[in-house]
Amino acid sequence: MSYADPNLPDLTGHIVDGSQKLLRIVATSAHSVVYESEDVHESRKINKYMRKYAVKCVRYALPGSPDAERQATELRAHEALSSRFSIVTFHRSFIEGDLLFFLLDYQLNGHLRDDPNGEQVPNDLPFVKGIMHQLLGVVEYMHQEGWFHRDLKLEHVLRDFTGQLKIIDFASATQQVRCAEFGFGTPAYMPPEALDPSKGDYSPAACDKWALAIIFFGLITGGKRPWARAHHDDPDYAAFCKATRSRFTSGEKYLLKTFGIRRETAVFLCSCFNSNESLRPTFDDAFDFFRPKTGCLYRFLNPMPISDLPSLKDAPSTPSRERRGSDGDVQTTKPSGLAVIMWKLRRASV
Repeated sequence: MSYADPNLPDLTGHIVDGSQKLLRIVATSAHSVVYESEDVHESRKINKYMRKYAVKCVRYALPGSPDAERQATELRAHEALSSRFSIVTFHRSFIEGDLLFFLLDYQLNGHLRDDPNGEQVPNDLPFVKGIMHQLLGVVEYMHQEGWFHRDLKLEHVLRDFTGQLKIIDFASATQQVRCAEFGFGTPAYMPPEALDPSKGDYSPAACDKWALAIIFFGLITGGKRPWARAHHDDPDYAAFCKATRSRFTSGEKYLLKTFGIRRETAVFLCSCFNSNESLRPTFDDAFDFFRPKTGCLYRFLNPMPISDLPSLKDAPSTPSRERRGSDGDVQTTKPSGLAVIMWKLRRASV
């Protein structure tokens, strides 16, 4: 998807709307540029570091064009959902020349792919649990309000200074329960039915749930993705589907072998990645999986892929204990399979 003209000017240092000074570019895409800004009137009254804004700039589409309808839909989504605590606050929009601007709150802590120190935090149980609970809650709220995002991904989930999530970028949002529009969203986060026009239409709600599963996958694997896109021409997705259909293996074993994901988590992810959208988990199912204590969260992460464990040939060849046989000779005992596995895990954690 693209707006009328992706070639936008660099407005760094300019003042727009009579008050917003554009300080620097913080994000770009094929159709927009996002600036960090400050209100020149507010900065005269208070410490200028206390309040920052994000200004999204797009080329204003001609009235009556498809792009104009997309921009109008994005504006309506912001106006309808901005009051929710986990959705970025929208202040106003304005037009200058042939450019359309959206004034939003600026989030200092970046997006989900980065921790506050600028590095991904994989396999952190409280972090993953908190993130997924917040995400499930806000996406369920959006769906209840009749809105579907269609472009959820790690980069579109920001965090404020308290750690609260903020969903951004509603350029692909829709209120259609079934869509026949293709080409919206990020391929790596889209379900197979949204990538194949031959299927006729697809559910935007199912798209959001599939994207949440990809986000969860990324959180527990350090930002990795299981495949570039869920299509039969993608070798990774094809390997996953082949494993799922095989009599001798399964999608769970594929995720374990390839990414080191434990069985309980792999079973949940495979249900999320079911090719039949009607068989994928509901929001209640997902909340049950991530529920503290009674849920499976405390045991769904593998410490590392099996391939990264020390080789069995490095295991100690001498036994850990000796015993004296009935004939009085000292006999040695071979380490059990469990003992070898525990030795490997201890070595791996060093």
